[in-house]
Amino acid sequence: MSIRANTALLSCLLLVAPALLADHDKEKRGRHDDNDDKKFERKVKVEHENERDEDEARVARKVRVVPANRVVIINNDVNRLESILATTQGTAVVFTQPTLIRVGNETNALANRIVSNVVLIRNPNAITAARTLRMHIRQLRAAAARGDAAAVRLHAREALPFVVRIDGMV
Repeated sequence: MSIRANTALLSCLLLVAPALLADHDKEKRGRHDDNDDKKFERKVKVEHENERDEDEARVARKVRVVPANRVVIINNDVNRLESILATTQGTAVVFTQPTLIRVGNETNALANRIVSNVVLIRNPNAITAARTLRMHIRQLRAAAARGDAAAVRLHAREALPFVVRIDGMV
């Protein structure tokens, strides 16, 4: 190739490169839009029975889109709550009342977030398990406010199976 051809090729490359790299850099910066839920979606198939046509025993299939980031948030909260409850029920250390209150508040916040995110997924079994979990966590928090460490351990032991169940459903 001649020098003129190389120069022409290099100048064309320099004109096109910034446009190509600008789009790539925008994605790398991790800019978050309202469209993030649209980018990361996982399709979940849900089956519903058609009650209007009793003659047809077919199951109508609907595809419901669940944002994948909700599933990640639920899994993170469930894993964190599971570790707190396992530690609380399995330790022989006597916690002071301020520590019990902190544990109760943390578990309550996690349980509330789990319920609010599970409702968006619309899995009826997971919603029932999450609401039962929240009930046990509220009892744990009330026992922590009283300073009753034995009751805190009891309610942690009662809540733990529901956390494991939700972890398996989501």
